[in-house]
Amino acid sequence: MTKYIRAIAGAFVLLGLSLSASAAIVETDDLIFDYDDSTLFGTLVVIDSEANTVRFVPTEFKAIAEGAAVDNAIASILVTVTIKDDSDFVFPGVQITETGDFVVGLPNGENGANSVRANLFTEVFGNGEGVLQDTFFEDETTPANPEDPNGTFEVMTSHTGISELSSIMLFIENSLNATNTEISTSSFIDKKGVEITFVPVPAAVWLFGSVLATLGLFRKRAQATA
Repeated sequence: MTKYIRAIAGAFVLLGLSLSASAAIVETDDLIFDYDDSTLFGTLVVIDSEANTVRFVPTEFKAIAEGAAVDNAIASILVTVTIKDDSDFVFPGVQITETGDFVVGLPNGENGANSVRANLFTEVFGNGEGVLQDTFFEDETTPANPEDPNGTFEVMTSHTGISELSSIMLFIENSLNATNTEISTSSFIDKKGVEITFVPVPAAVWLFGSVLATLGLFRKRAQATA
């Protein structure tokens, strides 16, 4: 039930973001990315233009709990991705990967419950019409580990079924939480990046594959007849 409530809420947030966004544009070989560059997500940079892979590089997206405290950081962003007019690219799917590092303060007593959490919620809307294509939610909680209080995290969502679309609106919501139960300790979690990855499969490849399959079928039938 919570997932569906969030999906409805995400649709309203989507409308608000589209009306108030500060537009910035990044291009790869096949795609145009339109996004708001004033959020905690930071700047969108191209990682691999040919593979149409981009990455948000945040600098201040973190949660820090010092002493007996709880700290949360949350932000959302709307990214419109459009296939270029001269490209044969199709959307086979999209993957969103959130990465970062953390330190969980080690509790001094048995009742200590220090932890950090990374949360990723994504939705895909199709062709600028507000039609929800897919929703995905992923959550990861890391408690204190006496053997290794420091570490890195990776949270990932993925969406398929968008191959018929010429443009998509990708809604991304990230939240970080640091929880500390003792005055003498501190914990923090820091987001280092959010990567958007596509698998480029041009329509011509699918067509060429279909032609080869058809020729192979005809060849088998001719051999059978002979």
